[in-house]
Amino acid sequence: MISHELKCIFLHPNKCGGKSIEKAIWNKEPQSNSADHRYADQYIQTFGQDIWDSYYKFGFSRNPWDRLVSVYHGRKQLIKKKALPVTFEAWIKSEDLKVHPQRLWLTDDLDFIGRFENYNEDFEIVKNKLKLNVELPHVNASKHKHYTKYYDGKTKEIVYNLFKDDIIAFRYEFGE
Repeated sequence: MISHELKCIFLHPNKCGGKSIEKAIWNKEPQSNSADHRYADQYIQTFGQDIWDSYYKFGFSRNPWDRLVSVYHGRKQLIKKKALPVTFEAWIKSEDLKVHPQRLWLTDDLDFIGRFENYNEDFEIVKNKLKLNVELPHVNASKHKHYTKYYDGKTKEIVYNLFKDDIIAFRYEFGE
């Protein structure tokens, strides 16, 4: 999402609470597959380096183990609450995972990277920077148990290996 009026770009990794921000700032109603998930390099290609360099760029990260549980359950909800054809464990171990690392969106040259785990507090930083007087709604939440209940030693390790760059860059640990 980009706003030329506010001179800001919001980078939106999936299942990191971005539809709430799209609703708050752009008044965009959340719908299935409606989010703008362009990567940082795609914004530069589309709008140019000058806009990229001069706009306030922000996004939110999420603990990768938690994010994958949310992706899994979000996909279940998208297919009319029917179970995915595999269990969570089988999905993590499959080649059908198709979840991209957050570092594709959340590059080192962003002005602010908030944390999903501190969403309301970190969104206040964005609101203050952009001089916004908006409330942050909670939309598109998937419903599930705490993410730690879905993992064993092997699946924790698989996620660590797949998302090591995110885990290190954003200093996540399993169970925090």
